[in-house]
Amino acid sequence: MTDQPTPETDAMLASDPPSDWPAFARALEIQRNSARADVALITAENERLATGNHSMEKEIPELRRALEKALAERDRLRAALDLIAVPMRPDGTYNRDRGTCGSIARGALASLTQ
Repeated sequence: MTDQPTPETDAMLASDPPSDWPAFARALEIQRNSARADVALITAENERLATGNHSMEKEIPELRRALEKALAERDRLRAALDLIAVPMRPDGTYNRDRGTCGSIARGALASLTQ
């Protein structure tokens, strides 16, 4: 808002006093009330957004912890798969026996279902 008159208002004020001053006063009152309503709406929206941002600030650390936990779980599962996927030795045997690989795989799958 500005304290300067609009061109329409300035033209109406050019004559002293405006010949239709009651209508002019009513129009100014309507504009003032409309501006007050706009200010109230903007203030309410700003407060709503500020409250939303405050709630998001609380959620960000929780989301960060969840992401770190998921990344750690991914790394743990990747390590388990790397152990299981070790290639066969030249003599046809593996570094891990089938029971150990099964145990590692069951542990990894169990953590996914929790």
